[in-house]
Amino acid sequence: MKSEMEIESEKSPEQIEREIDAQRASIGNIVDALESKFTPGQMFDQAWSMLQNNGATFVSNLGTSVRNNPVPAVLTSVGLLWLMMSQNRPPVSYPVYRTGPDQNKVSEWADGVADGIDSARDHLHQTADSIKEGYQSLKGKATSVATTSARQQKASATPCMTQAIGLRAIPKRWVCSSIICSRNNP
Repeated sequence: MKSEMEIESEKSPEQIEREIDAQRASIGNIVDALESKFTPGQMFDQAWSMLQNNGATFVSNLGTSVRNNPVPAVLTSVGLLWLMMSQNRPPVSYPVYRTGPDQNKVSEWADGVADGIDSARDHLHQTADSIKEGYQSLKGKATSVATTSARQQKASATPCMTQAIGLRAIPKRWVCSSIICSRNNP
């Protein structure tokens, strides 16, 4: 019995060419079938028939998914909207980096930027320190005002607890006793 290799080696060049042509024709037929199946009209028809058959189920499942997962749905919608909006913009040109003699100018510029950042940092620290000092001063003044105000209120406070809670209509001698009042009323 002959192996497949031996059978192939005994074929004439004309026979091999005919087989190659037959395979090309077969591949061409497959490509044509795929092209006709995936035309925009055919794909639209397939999508339309799927929507008609399974559209209610799809919409129901989509609504349930959006209701159960609102954050991913919103983020996806925002991302798609962003993608669509960015399609209308002209492309951004990227900077061209130079090498050679201009490189010294770039390093000078970078040094200037670094110095500016250092100066800004120092100014920010000075500003923060002055704000902290002002806050401490204001805090001290507020504490002294609050202490003075509390002393004045304590001095002018009503002598009887009943007056503080609104029992002024009751004669003081009935309500004020040594238990309720901290000091005697005149």
